[in-house]
Amino acid sequence: MTDRPRRALFVLPHFAGGGAERAITRYAGILHEAGYETFAITLTDRKNFPPPDFLRHIVLPDIEPGLFYRRKKAKALWKAMAELGGPESFPIKISCLLPADKIVAAMPECGFIFRLANDHFTEHLGRPRLGLLSRRRKLQHLYGKKRLLCVSKAMEAAVRQLFKRDDRYIRTIYNPFDFEAIRALAEQSDDQILDESYIIHVGRSAHQKRHDILLDAYRASGVDHKLVLLGKIKEPVRERIRQLGLEEAVICIPYRDNPYPLIRNADALVLSSEREGLPGVLIESLIVGTPVVSTDCPFGPSEILQGEQRTFLVPNRDAEALGTAIGRIVAKPPQIPENDIDKFRGERFLAELESFARADDKDRPS
Repeated sequence: MTDRPRRALFVLPHFAGGGAERAITRYAGILHEAGYETFAITLTDRKNFPPPDFLRHIVLPDIEPGLFYRRKKAKALWKAMAELGGPESFPIKISCLLPADKIVAAMPECGFIFRLANDHFTEHLGRPRLGLLSRRRKLQHLYGKKRLLCVSKAMEAAVRQLFKRDDRYIRTIYNPFDFEAIRALAEQSDDQILDESYIIHVGRSAHQKRHDILLDAYRASGVDHKLVLLGKIKEPVRERIRQLGLEEAVICIPYRDNPYPLIRNADALVLSSEREGLPGVLIESLIVGTPVVSTDCPFGPSEILQGEQRTFLVPNRDAEALGTAIGRIVAKPPQIPENDIDKFRGERFLAELESFARADDKDRPS
């Protein structure tokens, strides 16, 4: 892409979320290191963390919700891009998360890549359920003819089936991770690290994270380890902890900007989700040398865990199997070969993204 301006634009709802927003920040960091100017346009100014200095942040004007909200917001986005040099000045343009995708799709076609990753999308890709059919049709209308970036191969397969597409404009590009930076951060001190053995779960209180299954599995495992819940833990989960009599065994710690010391010092990380896009916390845990136990949920865990680690991949929504696996991994943790996780290095990501962004549109659905 040496004959084109090295500029990249990301459109997303805000910086107030978690995994998706942090993934976009990693995208921007890798592009910045490769010489790109990076820009982020958000629909609102909500944020849990400030964007890095190298990512120029533009917030669209507030628009009252109403009949023409999407059209007005799309017009504001188009104007913001024009003030930055126009859409053609950005060889790489990525929309992230459903609210942003709806606004981008309301503009004239200008080469955006739509990144499909989080549960707002994946919940519609399983077996049809009453009440989801009309929403699935809306997703087909929104994404059916777009250039789509999937964060796991299983998601790509499901998307192709849903949209009945076999063209080359749906592609899997794994989220990138800076192994050396993560390992350096993991060496830092954290006064919340326990003096006794513990296992850890990282994630907010949301139904798809299935804290109920996690807590049942932990109690069934019979391990002496404490269970650390790292994240924003809401009252229903705390009430479940009390109901199970686990107040002394389960420790809730608010999420922090650097979770890696807590993950590195755990004997295992547990993921109990019933659906994901590509659970980055599993990859980060393996990078810092902490083995993981995970449900085999759609999508991602089965692509992350390889070799001996796959024996700690258990059926979805099965607390008993998850508890057994927790006991096994604490008793005999598996080795984590470096080549099992090499595909998540940032170096591969850059080449794959540039290739996808410059592909012509001659056989894309119209």
